[in-house]
Amino acid sequence: MPDCCPSGGIYDHSRPLATLQLFYHTVYMTDANSAAHQEDFSLVQLCLEGDSNAFTTLRDRANGRLMSHLISRGASETEAGDLLGDLWSECAVGREGKAPLFLKYHGKCSLYTWLVTVSLHRLVDLKRRQKFQATLPGHDPEDDVNNFDLLPGSSGNQAIDSDLQEVMRRALKYAIEQTPAEQLILLQLVYLQGLMQREVARMYGWHESKVSRSIDQTMKEIEQRTMLRIKEIDPYLNINWQDFLDLCIGSEGLFSLRR
Repeated sequence: MPDCCPSGGIYDHSRPLATLQLFYHTVYMTDANSAAHQEDFSLVQLCLEGDSNAFTTLRDRANGRLMSHLISRGASETEAGDLLGDLWSECAVGREGKAPLFLKYHGKCSLYTWLVTVSLHRLVDLKRRQKFQATLPGHDPEDDVNNFDLLPGSSGNQAIDSDLQEVMRRALKYAIEQTPAEQLILLQLVYLQGLMQREVARMYGWHESKVSRSIDQTMKEIEQRTMLRIKEIDPYLNINWQDFLDLCIGSEGLFSLRR
């Protein structure tokens, strides 16, 4: 028997990817047309045009807070400084023939939030690589040359971001698939349809507090399942729930319905 929502529609639980958008709205409510981030966007455009004063203004505003954030997430002061030094350089002028990172900022969130997302991606990747590090023997010119050993490594962060997003997407997809349809309906009614919790309570014949408790419990269960699944997929990936939410911001590919 199909699951029916109170409004008379049928909830298609066979398409769990569709609910990724629901979760996106739940953990990250953003007004893409908000004027609140217009100043950030304008300054970024000036940076891309070569305005050094605009670049200095943005860096002075955000760098200290970004340092503190990365250190609070497990980076040493040296690691945080190196990551941010590279990040600011790549934001303004790019590197190795690549376009400046600022071209990817569209003003959908504050610039600081966007920078947190990018820098946290890089810190997570750094910590993962540190766990795999091993001391390799040096190459003796008199030894036979193995061409594979001389191949250059990857120089960009795009594949890193894609790999991390894929782990997150798979974990979140699994968590939502395990969530009963009636619980997802409540989230959909409140966060996507914009109904007040008291309106949903009347529809179900519940007390408003029951709706609130049910939503809170559903979100907590999704959080727990997601984090457990991440550990199953990649035991070396060490992030917490707040990291996950920070990484979601600006990671639009995570919520793509085409995959």
